Amino acid sequence: MADAATTDQDWHGTIRIQNLDRRALYAIATNHGSLFSATEVKAAKSEVASIEARASKAANPRGTDAAAAAKAAITVLDGAGPEEKASLDWAQRRAAAQVQYQGLAKERHQGRAALSVETDNPVVNHFVKAWSELEKSKAYAQDPASARIEDTPSWSKGVSLWKSLQESQTKTLGRL
Repeated sequence: MADAATTDQDWHGTIRIQNLDRRALYAIATNHGSLFSATEVKAAKSEVASIEARASKAANPRGTDAAAAAKAAITVLDGAGPEEKASLDWAQRRAAAQVQYQGLAKERHQGRAALSVETDNPVVNHFVKAWSELEKSKAYAQDPASARIEDTPSWSKGVSLWKSLQESQTKTLGRL
């Protein structure tokens, strides 16, 4: 049905990529099994990004409640399938959305507790902590613009933990 000549319009009109479930989209976007063309991968990546954007827009249609948009992004990310949640990209995006929501909610609702958006994902938790470390390092740096999240201890721990989880999963799958 789809080939290299399939356009974005075809993907959304004829093929209706927007009707695929999240797991199918992720499999295409990551070219799982090297089964998909560059056009298919591009279309799936675009649709995955647009799911989050549509949810954020729906939660904040007037553009006046960025905290609601960030919370919607978290909800979309939390709705991802297990394969996507196992990716480093997902963990980084989930942590960034959590930090953004918590900061906006704290700013907007001073004196009141924001909705809890914490996760039990240890990699995400390291990345959330890294954002706090980044802010502290910026406060003490001579050149705050030179501070990078990748240089924080918790970021390194999160990446190392993610790698070790991937290795143990690979070993487990290899034994099956």
